[in-house]
This record gives sequence, C-alpha cells and structure tokens, in this order.
Amino acid sequence: MDANTNRMEAIRSMNRIRGFNVVIVCCTSASQTEYWQKRLQASRGYIAPRNARIFAVEEDWADGGAGNGLGTLYAWQKACARDKTLKSDLKAGKISVGLYHTAGKGTSVYASSRKGRLSVFWGDQVFIPSVSATYVPTHHADILARLGPMPDKKTYEEKGLFNYGLICVEKNGDAKQIEKVSYETAVSIGDFEKVGTSVGSFSVSSALLAGLMDAFSPELKAKKGKMDTDPHFWMPMTLDIKTYSDFMLSKKEFATKEEADSHYARVFTVKDRLKNTDPKGKFFGAVDVGQDAYWWDYGQVVYYMTNNLKLLKKGTEEEREEARAMRRFLNIEEKAKADGPLKAVNCSVADTTVLKDSIAKNSVLSSVTVGEIVAENSILVNVTAGSIRCKNCLLYNVADAGTFVLGEGEILVGINCEGKNVLIRSKMNVCGKKNWKKWKQTGSMTKEDLKLVTKNAHTFAEIYAKNKTADVAKTGAAVRKLHDEVRKTIMEC
Repeated sequence: MDANTNRMEAIRSMNRIRGFNVVIVCCTSASQTEYWQKRLQASRGYIAPRNARIFAVEEDWADGGAGNGLGTLYAWQKACARDKTLKSDLKAGKISVGLYHTAGKGTSVYASSRKGRLSVFWGDQVFIPSVSATYVPTHHADILARLGPMPDKKTYEEKGLFNYGLICVEKNGDAKQIEKVSYETAVSIGDFEKVGTSVGSFSVSSALLAGLMDAFSPELKAKKGKMDTDPHFWMPMTLDIKTYSDFMLSKKEFATKEEADSHYARVFTVKDRLKNTDPKGKFFGAVDVGQDAYWWDYGQVVYYMTNNLKLLKKGTEEEREEARAMRRFLNIEEKAKADGPLKAVNCSVADTTVLKDSIAKNSVLSSVTVGEIVAENSILVNVTAGSIRCKNCLLYNVADAGTFVLGEGEILVGINCEGKNVLIRSKMNVCGKKNWKKWKQTGSMTKEDLKLVTKNAHTFAEIYAKNKTADVAKTGAAVRKLHDEVRKTIMEC
C-alpha cells in the first residue's frame, strides 16, 4: 500500500475499539489520578477495549520529577502493586501494555504486535505511520523512528541531521541512539544502513523491563533521582563507554567521568544478565513509522498552533491529504458550520454560535459562543465572550462577557485558580520555560510583551502550584457553570 493508504488505515484502526489489554496513565497529583481513573474506566467499550485493565497512577516523586525513564519504571511498579498478575501475564505474553505519560489517544495500532511488551507513549503528540504498523519485535527494546537511507555527508548536513537526536540502524538491524553529532562522528560510531529522527515512543520486553526495575530499584524505593530514556537507558545500552561518557560530560549530565562510567556499568550489567538468559537476544532496534508519517506535536504553544492550523492547509496535494487525515482522526466535518451570521473563509468550525455579523478567515473555532467576532489565522477553543477581534492568536477556555481586542500573536487563556476565574495573557514568542517562575524579557520578546505578561495575577509556576491539588471534576463543573452564565448574559444582550 502507498503512504496515504497506510496513514488512513492507521487512523481507521485508531478509531476502532481496539488497543492494549492494559492501559497505564501517569498523573502528577492524587486528584488527577482519581479523575483519570474514573474517566478512563468509563471509556471502556467506547475508546478502550471493553475488558481493558485501566490504571491511573500518581508520580509522587521528589521535586523535579522522575524523568520519563524512571517515571516509566515507577508507573509500572505502582500498577503492579494494584494487580499482582501483571508481571506474570506480561512475561507469559498474555497481554500488551500501553503506558501514557499523561492521557493520550491513538497509537493503539501497535497493540496487536506487542504481546508481552510494555509500550510507552506521550499524550501531547500524535503520529500517523505511513507504513504498516504490523511487525514482529526482534529486540528487547525498540523505538519508533522516521527511517531513511543513511545519507552522504552533503545530504546529512543539508538536512541538518546534526541538530537532532537520531536512531541509526546497522545492516544487522541493531540500532544506536546518538545525539546531535557531526557526520564524521556518526560514521565513526557505526556502519549505518538507515538513519532517522526518533519519535520517542518505545517498547520493551518483559525481560528487559524486569532488568531495569532491578537495576534502578534504589531510586524507585527512595523516589529520588531523574533519568530520561534516551541519555540514561538507550545511549549507554548502544554506545561504547568512551563515546557515552564524553557526551554526557559535555552535556553536564554527570559531574565527573567516574559518575558517567558508573552509570554506564549499571546498564551494561542489565545487558549481561539478559545475555545469560537469552544468548541470541538483540537489545535495541528501530520500528520505522515511514518518512511520510504525520507527526502532530502539541507540546509547545507554537506547535499547537502550527499543527492545528494544518486542518486548513490546501496549497498542495500533500497539504490537502494531511488536512483530510487530521479531520478524519478528530472526526471533524469538512464543511464549516455555525449557528448565526458567521462568514467563514477557509475555516474549521464546530459547535459555534455567533449573534451578530461576523467573519473568520483561516481559523479554527471549536465550542465557541460569541456576540461578534473578527478572527484571522487564529484558534479559539471553548470560548464564550461578548466580542473578539484577533489575528494570529490563541484563545482557550475563555468565559467573559466583555470585549477583547487582542494584539497580533497574543494568547488568552481562562484558568480556574483556587475557585476563581482568572484570565492569563501571553504571546507566541514568550518562552514558558524561561518565564516559568519569573517574568523576564527573553528571546524575541519586546518591552511591550514583557509589560503584557507582568500584568498577570500569577506566574506559570504559581498557577501550577495552586492547581496541583485541585479536584479536576469540581473544577470542570465550575468552568462549565461559568460558561453557561456568560452564555446566558450574551444571549440576553
């Protein structure tokens, strides 16, 4: 089948009631854990398989979090504490397990190929493979990647592959994880037949999972330390000790060479033990999702805007195909529909009501009720307001009967904070990471941008702290009530 046929078949598979026998979702608080446990349990037979075992687990770790490596192991440990049969069922190949760092949809296309394996995904991204998702696992760990032939130096540099973490596959099928290296360094590490950017999602055998659980049991018991899969699991598993230690020291992941070498030895011990029980076993491989796979990342505001606006792209046949695929995945009708006098030009509109003559161009409107609106190249989700004018803007969860005239590139978000509705303003060029605890002018921010964000009642860190223990169900009910009240006010005007 061609790439587009494979992508559409993957979407059809995702939208069927199929998937993993066991679903584990990592949450950041007890209240979120309770919320997702109830919500996902209720989804069985509609999204998850009817007999799926669902486990929402809290990452009650030391400050800074466990990282996605230790976080994966800790989530598995907590799920196994609640169901004593999980380990034996996984070892026997009776079940496939999907673990999500925050709740996500899709990627169930790999479930049927992964009996006896734990698969790990991230809830802030969606990828649609352009090759068949059915395969036979050949390695104790495998990672999804967009693979292509190993390029020559000129192509390697033209594609900027030195800027990415790469999965490099040798002729025997074994893979290595390398991170932002020159062409010369890449070819010195191995004789690679294929290379590609990692999608990040991976799966591990029950034997490797047990080995990692044992190797890092001190951290799991103390609930301290932070380790991510790429630098702390896959790289020491696939690189020689010198290459690994030199890289980790250059990135200041370890303070000394002794610390880097010691960590390498821990992972190497896991490999040695696996060799004893499975002498012919292979350790790390890649699963190709295809160079033409769609990868919709929503982890940053800029990505959220860019990828959601792909719903509207019509310039080339490739853009039109991707827009159709995204609508199919999200179950969105192609024809823009709204209640009221809205002139929608190249828009995606769903569950939207306007009262006065309005116009929207190249915009996405979902669950919007507004007196009047003039929008261009913008996204509005769950917005109830009196009047809005915006260009290249994002409005999310806003409930206010007032008039909003937003500057270009502005972000307006409604937050329920300690029982009160608070509007937070930002800009597309404001780096949330650098402005997490304190507002400061960074990157391309102007003095006006800084002035805008400093007017906010709370910083991002304060909002996170205040809402960490919030009851998600009660907060959701309060937000819905507020939208209903504002909607009633607008309708009466």
